[in-house]
Amino acid sequence: MQKAFARQAQAFARSPLQTDPARLSRLLDFLRPRPGERALDVACGPGIVTGALERAGLLTAGIDLTREMIREALARGGRYVQGNVDRLPFPDGTFDVALCRNSCHHFAAPGTVLREMARVLRPGGRVIVEDMRAPEDARQREYHETIERLRDVSHVRTLTSGEFRDLAAAAGLAGFEEAPVAFVIDFDEWIDRAFPAQGERERARLLMEASVGDDRCGLRVWREDGRLKFERQSLMWRAVRPPSRSF
Repeated sequence: MQKAFARQAQAFARSPLQTDPARLSRLLDFLRPRPGERALDVACGPGIVTGALERAGLLTAGIDLTREMIREALARGGRYVQGNVDRLPFPDGTFDVALCRNSCHHFAAPGTVLREMARVLRPGGRVIVEDMRAPEDARQREYHETIERLRDVSHVRTLTSGEFRDLAAAAGLAGFEEAPVAFVIDFDEWIDRAFPAQGERERARLLMEASVGDDRCGLRVWREDGRLKFERQSLMWRAVRPPSRSF
């Protein structure tokens, strides 16, 4: 998995989808930042969100497993740590905000990561997550997961809205609030960014093309000016560490 992230670092840092100012603005609006707050960007990748938090006036640190991602992030400026997100190297109650964008589907144990995010928050601090949202229909979900695994060997599992809610509760978080979001994605830019083998790339394309006019994967898929496009279903959610909760 770490090799996959290392290979993707430069393309991820330059992806129009990941650097989209409107997407970053929407995430910040959902976060409701307060200047001077201490924030942790979990699985920060090349520091795109970390930089946005800094510009919003938060004192932000980023952590990521992959050296190449940290190298890209440092080129943008900021404070970063290379480390495992399921064992965050910070004391209890260090941060006001712990945020994770577009990474939960890579975690083998997302509940462990969420518990760690909750642990490093002060009482009353908040967790913010944005990630892909799995279809509720089991057949569409499996079809969708097959495409994701063909594209990216680092993909583990996409979660439903209900699974996110359950994991937040299990992590001791309260006041779960969610907001569905969607992104229009160009298939070629999206799949090339993950550098799949040619055979896997073609299989993923065939599966996606089969969903044009026949929703097999829970995504709206179409062709536009000769390009294959689809609408990604995602979710933003936030929850709070209760003042009485100890870890």
